[in-house]
Amino acid sequence: MLTDYMIATFRPKAKPYTCADGCGLLLLMTPIGSKLWRFSYRFDGKQHTIAGESYPEVSNVLARAWRDAMRQQLASAIAECTQGFANRLSPLTMCEYDVSCEPLGDLRTEVGRQELGVSLADLACGWLTSMRAGADAPSWVVADRFRGEGYAGILVPSFAASSGLTNHNLVLWNWGFDLPTRVVLYDPDGRLPADQSSWTKAQR
Repeated sequence: MLTDYMIATFRPKAKPYTCADGCGLLLLMTPIGSKLWRFSYRFDGKQHTIAGESYPEVSNVLARAWRDAMRQQLASAIAECTQGFANRLSPLTMCEYDVSCEPLGDLRTEVGRQELGVSLADLACGWLTSMRAGADAPSWVVADRFRGEGYAGILVPSFAASSGLTNHNLVLWNWGFDLPTRVVLYDPDGRLPADQSSWTKAQR
């Protein structure tokens, strides 16, 4: 198992690499120094990976609890999707990115929102209601303000029905291939389409 001391010795390399904690839990070290938890499992003859949070924001103890929960959920899901079917169902293909963008407006906590002059109500507004009333949604006004102040994006709470306090969204409006607004596609299993021509133009 990985200890805090062991993790502290990991250094970035030219290419991403992983260190195993056990039972499918991996710590991914990226070329820019990010340490990201991953859960790897095998299904239908293929290896798959689920992305977790970053270290040390999520400790090794919490990461193991997350891994155990993923193992239980996968066992139940695989049992259900293979029950009575001649052909097994494959998991979804999800895009994963290594993001190094700054500056970002951090609106995830009440303290951060107060410092940046944004209310939670503005972020949680019903944009469709505002649009039908012929007005700009408060969340759009916030985004326009931060864009005008030179921010590359904002970090905000997730308002999905099943989200918790640790679930957040990254909203970017300025990204490309170079620092300080670099976004790199990570696809170690080669599961995404070979023809990625539509992705090669940086979004500005």
